[in-house]
Amino acid sequence: MKKIKTVLWLLNLIILVSCTPDSQKEISIIPEPKSLVQENGEFIITTETKIYYDNKFEKIDNAINYFNSYLLKSNGFELESVSSETSKKNFIYLKQEDSISNKEGYELASTIDGVTISAFNSQGIFNGIQSLLQLLPSEVYSQTKLNFALTVPVVLIKDEPRFNYRGVHLDVGRHFYPKEDIKKYIDYLAMHKINKFHWHLTEDQGWRIEIKEYPKLTEIGAWRNEADSDGKPYGGFYTQEDVKEIVKYASDRFLTIIPEIEMPGHSMA
Repeated sequence: MKKIKTVLWLLNLIILVSCTPDSQKEISIIPEPKSLVQENGEFIITTETKIYYDNKFEKIDNAINYFNSYLLKSNGFELESVSSETSKKNFIYLKQEDSISNKEGYELASTIDGVTISAFNSQGIFNGIQSLLQLLPSEVYSQTKLNFALTVPVVLIKDEPRFNYRGVHLDVGRHFYPKEDIKKYIDYLAMHKINKFHWHLTEDQGWRIEIKEYPKLTEIGAWRNEADSDGKPYGGFYTQEDVKEIVKYASDRFLTIIPEIEMPGHSMA
């Protein structure tokens, strides 16, 4: 009987502990940082928050504009950015730090007063921005304006990539993806800190890139009869202007595009 009472007491204790509300929100960042320490408290981004940045950075505007684009879509405002080597309360500070040896690495330290992202260069800052976005409520990725608080938990993150080459392949030869879908795909890659986009542009089933000297490559090679049921030609291709636009879009997100054109094999299109 005594053993039964002991077991029941332990079960009640487990239930009480499991019902106790967590003081900290579980943090999930993909890919998982090398080191993450969470403390109590949070910082709230408001319309009065300012972004301070070191003027030593090149292409820092790309990282700032990228972050602001998510705030604008989900909350309807952007943060003012100021070139400054000091930060005050209610801030996001992008700091150049020579001691961070990995050029894609970063450190993110948030307190109740603000957030500091330190990196050797703008690419490291951009990776830190991706982690900052994932620390915010998931509504920040909404394409429509919502009413929610932009809360950042108090954390210290130290992170750098394990591999210098982090690539993803997309085959647009067998199945054509419109330009805007390619841009969305690039955003997903950037979100997960991928730095190489292998763009498979030609296959037996389709030639997808405009070569002005050889117009029949796209006039004929970009199209095929998809099915007997409808008989409608299926396909498409990217103009040279489309390609330039996509390359710039990727570069602004610190991604390198690696185009692939196959021959003599896989070139029946």
